[in-house]
Amino acid sequence: MKGLEVPIEAQNGRLITVAGEDQLKKILMLNLSNCDSANPFQDLGLDPGIVFRLDDPDTRALIRSQIVTLFKRFEREGRARLANGSPSFVSDTATQTLMADVRYINLETTTEVEMRLIFESSLGGVAHQ
Repeated sequence: MKGLEVPIEAQNGRLITVAGEDQLKKILMLNLSNCDSANPFQDLGLDPGIVFRLDDPDTRALIRSQIVTLFKRFEREGRARLANGSPSFVSDTATQTLMADVRYINLETTTEVEMRLIFESSLGGVAHQ
């Protein structure tokens, strides 16, 4: 799997491309961020309103549902499959931050990869770790 480097750059008059795990991680991060856009036809990312919701079972179920739906599409495309038991959640009451640990299997390399999504209202969206 190969794609353009983001942000798009040119080197020696040619666009820089990325492949393998770097490309898959880039695609996943774009799809798991809040991707706020003025383009009504661009349906990427998680609902940005999640960061302003209470950390309760309903919010976690909403996040889980959106992540599972995203990974079903990636599995159909032969890119990645959500690992069993993923996502799992951790919250930090001191900073009012909810974190989702997402583990997935890269179907091209069969390696398991983990990423953390951070839902924090002061960030105004979703960050990755």
